Amino acid sequence: MTTPSNKQDFASESEDAIIATAENLHAKAMDQYEEALIVRRKGDAEKFNALASYAFELESEAAYEYGRLKSAIEPGRTILFKGAAVIAAELKRHKDVIRLAGAGLAHCEDSQLRQDLMRLLKQANFELEISERDGVTLSESNLRFSIDGAAVGDGFAREDIFRSYLDPMVTMVRRTWQRMQGLEFSSKTEKDRCPIYIAPAHGSLAVEFYLGERLRPALPGFEAYTVDASEVVQDVVRGLNAVQEDDLAELDLMIEDETYRSNFIELSRKLLPKGDDVNVVKLFANTPNPASVTLTRRIERQIRKVPRAKAEPRIVEVIGQLLLADGLTSGHETVGILTDEGRTYDVKVPTHMMDDIVRPLWHKRIIASVQVKPKGRGESRTLVHCDEAPEL
Repeated sequence: MTTPSNKQDFASESEDAIIATAENLHAKAMDQYEEALIVRRKGDAEKFNALASYAFELESEAAYEYGRLKSAIEPGRTILFKGAAVIAAELKRHKDVIRLAGAGLAHCEDSQLRQDLMRLLKQANFELEISERDGVTLSESNLRFSIDGAAVGDGFAREDIFRSYLDPMVTMVRRTWQRMQGLEFSSKTEKDRCPIYIAPAHGSLAVEFYLGERLRPALPGFEAYTVDASEVVQDVVRGLNAVQEDDLAELDLMIEDETYRSNFIELSRKLLPKGDDVNVVKLFANTPNPASVTLTRRIERQIRKVPRAKAEPRIVEVIGQLLLADGLTSGHETVGILTDEGRTYDVKVPTHMMDDIVRPLWHKRIIASVQVKPKGRGESRTLVHCDEAPEL
């Protein structure tokens, strides 16, 4: 006959058995996950997915086994659900993250654990949304970009200064991605075909760039070469390192297309330090083979003043307000520059500069390097470089 005391002992033994089973599953899961992280660092993505998937199954089973207890001990129960959700997030199993994070939040009493689970839940919902709506998944590799200087604090910077770096950085990543996919250079960057997502990162003021990799094949007529995100971000760092070292021969080897190469150089100018406000620019390619570059030098404009009587082309410096002139002319667009002295210059803009370099400066006061060539009885003018002019 079973007495009340015997019933209580039986219940206790059952709970002890549940806890022992959960702890055993959790230990096995962590061993598998540690091994998975080791093989991922070696670049074996397929083996990582296999080991991490097994770890996920073990940790999920441990969490639900522990949850069978009538009075599950906290924070143990929540920690197990969080662990399973973290592994699911690594595997891009967004629906599993939502399910497990929700189960963990159900009885969570710890505020820090609750915040961690909410972050996992929000990120999984975001990635599930872009997966279902846009057909993309965030790349594993990313590019961390940061600036430092007198105008930069701990996570803060003047809005106009940070935007002056962020905009060309986004354009450079997208142009590099387009080039490596084998797409022809066009006057505008194709954002739909090369989606980029930005996340805050640790640093004086830093962000991380993630590429949206396609989950589904492109429609007929929209195919392009498949390029891994790690190749793109490493190419950006390698190219900027060539600029930093003034190794234009290396840049020629990297970027054979002259239009893309000229565009990269012009965007590089906008990313280099501009003085005390921003004196260091850093990039780090977070890939299986990490790479980094620190930009500290400035590319000075090469201005050569040559007497007008000379027949060779010459470079002149023009300072004034940038205005829109007429439309397309033989692969160039013509813009107007109203100089500080009241003179108007009509200047042709090469394709690689128009959308990425010139258009953001409409109606602003600029300083431009213009190549002037004799042409019949007159002369033709082509923009070589331009940037926003310092305040008077």
